[in-house]
Amino acid sequence: MFNYAFTTKKFVEWATNLYSDVIRNNNNEKFTYDDTTNQLKVQSNNQCVGAWYNNGFTVHIVPCDANDSSQKWKIDLDNHRLRHLSSNNACLGTIPAEVGYPVYVTTCQESSMNQWINLCSNVQTHNYVLIQSRVFMKPLSEYDTGLYADDQKYNLNEIFDYDVNNKMFKAMSNGQIFGLFS
Repeated sequence: MFNYAFTTKKFVEWATNLYSDVIRNNNNEKFTYDDTTNQLKVQSNNQCVGAWYNNGFTVHIVPCDANDSSQKWKIDLDNHRLRHLSSNNACLGTIPAEVGYPVYVTTCQESSMNQWINLCSNVQTHNYVLIQSRVFMKPLSEYDTGLYADDQKYNLNEIFDYDVNNKMFKAMSNGQIFGLFS
């Protein structure tokens, strides 16, 4: 099984397309990877993920064909990327904060959370939160060890992990804990 899990969202197949969605525990969000053919198969319809280039990549779910290079993928667990094998440096991505956002192919970038994937068995439970200012309703964002209220950017700087046991917030962008000092 395969999912991308930074914000506890998964890739989901719907009407032969891929989107990001919350976990619903159905077969549209379950995939198997065949490391012999390098194909990613959706459990709901036994079809495969393919990407074609035509002035940019288009991602679709299509009948599996082991000879079709557009259906060849490599799960790169060391870098948490799903790489397209027919292109030198192309990875699947989406906007993790957006439910229903289409999955796309883009240039692989080491620091991009839009491309981060993991196996279901490796996913840990976290309490990810977005903190907003009360007056201006702007998200709190960590930058260069400071905290700022700014327009939403949909990036890692706006995501915090709440540690229930220790009652602390940790910035996911740099792993630092909120602290007050004078």
